[in-house]
Amino acid sequence: MARRPWPRAERSFKDVDDMNDLNQDLLAALLDSEDDELIAEGIPALAAPGVALPLSFSQQQLWFLQQYEPGLTAYNLPRVFRLRGALDVGALQQAFQALIDRHAVLRTRYESRDGVAVQCVLASAPFVLGHEDCRHLPAREGQARAAEAVDRTVSHVFDLGTAPPLVARVVTVSADEHVLAVCLHHIASDAWSNPLIARDLAEAYRLALSAGDGPPQWPALPVQYADYAAWQRARADEGGFQRELAYWNAHLGAEVPTLNLPTDLPRGTQRRFEGAAALFEVDAQLSADLVGLGRALQCTPFMLMLAAWQALLSRQAGQGDFAIGVAHAGRHRPEARALVGFFINTQVFRARVAPGMSWRALCRQVRENTLAAMDHADLPFEVLLDSRTERRDPARSPLFQVMFGLQVDDGQTTLALEGLQADALDAPATGAKFELSLDITLTGGLLQGRLEYATALFTPTTAQRLVEG
Repeated sequence: MARRPWPRAERSFKDVDDMNDLNQDLLAALLDSEDDELIAEGIPALAAPGVALPLSFSQQQLWFLQQYEPGLTAYNLPRVFRLRGALDVGALQQAFQALIDRHAVLRTRYESRDGVAVQCVLASAPFVLGHEDCRHLPAREGQARAAEAVDRTVSHVFDLGTAPPLVARVVTVSADEHVLAVCLHHIASDAWSNPLIARDLAEAYRLALSAGDGPPQWPALPVQYADYAAWQRARADEGGFQRELAYWNAHLGAEVPTLNLPTDLPRGTQRRFEGAAALFEVDAQLSADLVGLGRALQCTPFMLMLAAWQALLSRQAGQGDFAIGVAHAGRHRPEARALVGFFINTQVFRARVAPGMSWRALCRQVRENTLAAMDHADLPFEVLLDSRTERRDPARSPLFQVMFGLQVDDGQTTLALEGLQADALDAPATGAKFELSLDITLTGGLLQGRLEYATALFTPTTAQRLVEG
């Protein structure tokens, strides 16, 4: 499914339901707003084999986490598909290699030079598609082998010093049934990248089928992710984020209270990343009622569901003042929209749920905060964090402890491999990035949810209770 973080999800919703025209026009204007002078400058193409370039701010955070905990899998991005039809495994291997050749971030390794993390694009990064043929086995055993391959793939521990940051395995269960598991490290990809990967992999597979042994031919991309990372760093060095920094520090205030949710297990002295997920679905009638409520309040689904999440957390913690992290697509630059890479940025929304506050007032407050955030969306979270003076607790993530995201399933990440039908399967959870992360997906007017939770703090029973509200 397409899981694109806001704000692009807000625009996609325009195709799902006819929300208030004025509200949508305002959102669209904000989405398309970007400093014309900055766009005119363009992103310089600097990435080349052997050239060490800085990490983006988001990449640097993940690099440090992986150095701190080398076995970390919480930042794995897995996808699993059941493929039906005649699969050419050799062509699929070529397609993955072509994908890696096209997107330099997939043939990049990361290292420390003189105490500074850098990324180095490689001229090539050979890829091997794991394949297990189980056609000779009983059906039940073949399915068990496929499940084992999925588990190995999604829980793969990446060495960021080697490329590619991608693993994939396919298990042939029968002549016309296959299970494909793909996993990337978040340092090289994000939710917006999913449709790009699906599109390019499908095109490369089609070309590999028709080209025989020859590699697919691709037009070159004008810039690569490492170019964007270098541009972002240069902009920060030149003070290009000062307007956004001033806004976010004013929004958050001098000190952000820690969200003290009651836990089932005692909190340790260090942050841990083990996790699981609870899935749920809102029935059609309630989904329609929520959409109608949002229309009446002039709120998009993102605003409505974020307000509901704030209210639930406030009730659970007995606390009205705290912060929530919100994933933002981070692809304002036109050059970025065709690139696989880790562009997603985290914005920090301060929740202020006052005693006796009406639902309408809470939604209005979230709406105002959302629109203001969209107008100050460029600031890297790490730049904001570096400017803050709150005391750090090694057992908690800084500034916020819970996340929220809303995505729209627009079908663009369907893996349309020629001659095959691909059905997405749920991938096992590989960890928890935060104490709680709520992701809502809007699919044809229906709301589906995934609550990721830290198993070092919460039991499955508590997660289910939260899901049920």
